[in-house]
Amino acid sequence: MNLGLAKVGAKIGRNLMRCKPVAKVVMKVNKNKPEILAASGGVLVLVAFGWAIYEAVNVKDVMEESTAKVNDIQAEFDARPEEEKVVLAKEHGKKIRLAKAEGIWKVSRRFAGPALTLIVGMGLSTKGFSVLRARNVMLGGALKSTEEAYKFYRENVRQDLGKDADFKYAHGIVGEKEIEEKSVDANGNEVVKKTKLPVIKDDLKLAASPWRFEFCEDLFYSWKDDTDSNLAFLKMAQEWWNHELERYGDVSMYDILKYLHYNFDLRKQTMTKQQYRDFIYFLRRYGWRKGSEGDGFIDFGIFRAINEPAIKRMSDVIWIEFNCDGPLDEI
Repeated sequence: MNLGLAKVGAKIGRNLMRCKPVAKVVMKVNKNKPEILAASGGVLVLVAFGWAIYEAVNVKDVMEESTAKVNDIQAEFDARPEEEKVVLAKEHGKKIRLAKAEGIWKVSRRFAGPALTLIVGMGLSTKGFSVLRARNVMLGGALKSTEEAYKFYRENVRQDLGKDADFKYAHGIVGEKEIEEKSVDANGNEVVKKTKLPVIKDDLKLAASPWRFEFCEDLFYSWKDDTDSNLAFLKMAQEWWNHELERYGDVSMYDILKYLHYNFDLRKQTMTKQQYRDFIYFLRRYGWRKGSEGDGFIDFGIFRAINEPAIKRMSDVIWIEFNCDGPLDEI
C-alpha cells in the first residue's frame, strides 16, 4: 500500500512539474535553497533568543511558587513533635524532593520551546552551509572543466596561427596606437617618450557596447573601495554563474547583473520609460544557453586587455564585458 501511495505521489509530482509556473517556482526555490535555509535558520535563532528572554523574565514567579511550596512542606514538618519527626523523616524527604523536582520541571518546560527552536534554527543554518559547500565542490569541478576547455582552445589557436594571434584574439586587440609623454630632464631639456599601446575592439566607444559595464561605485552596490577585492569578487561570481549555467541550462545578463547588485534605478533615471523597458528586455533576452554554438562558458571579460591597467594595479577602473551566446529565445 505504501508503494502504491508513493507511485501516486510521484505521478502527481510529475504532472505538477509539467505546469510551467509551478516548475519555475520549484526551480527558483531549489536554486535559492541555501539562502532560504540559512535565512530561515537565522530567523529561528533570533526567535529562540527572544523567546528565551521573555521566559526568563517570567520564570521568577515560577521559582517563587516552587520555593514557597518547599518552605510550606518544611514548616509543616518543623511544627510536628520530635517523636513524629523521627517517624515521618523519610516521607518528608520524599515530599521535599518531589516539590523541588516539580519546580525544576516547570522552569525547564518554559525553556523547552526556545531550546527546540534554537536547535532547529542552527540545524537549518548548518544545512544551508552544507548545500553551499557541496555546490562549491561542484563549482570547482565545473570551473576546472571550463578552464581546461579554454586552455585546449587557445592551444589550438597557437598551433595554427601562432602565439601573437592567440594573444590578439584572447584580449580583443585590433591594432596599436602610439602615445607621446613629454617630460623635462635634469638639464631643463624637454624629453619626448613614445610608447605603443594596444588598441582594443570598441575602445573608442566603450559606453556604446551593450555587453560592457563599468564596475564602479555608482553602478554596482557590490563595488568595494579596493581593486583586489573587486577583481576577486568578479572572478568568484564568474565561477558561480558558470556553475549555474551547467546546472540550469541557461542564464541571462539580467540574472548576473541583479546578482552583482547593479543600480537599475540610476540607469532608469537616464532613460525614458520605453528606453528602460527595452533595456530590461534586452538584458533578459540575451545570455548563455548550454549546448549553444557559443563559447560554452560565461566570461565576464575580467582578464581582457581592457582591464590590463586594473590587473597591474595602475587603475581602479574595471570593465565587465560579457561573451553572450545570443538571444535565449533563438539559440
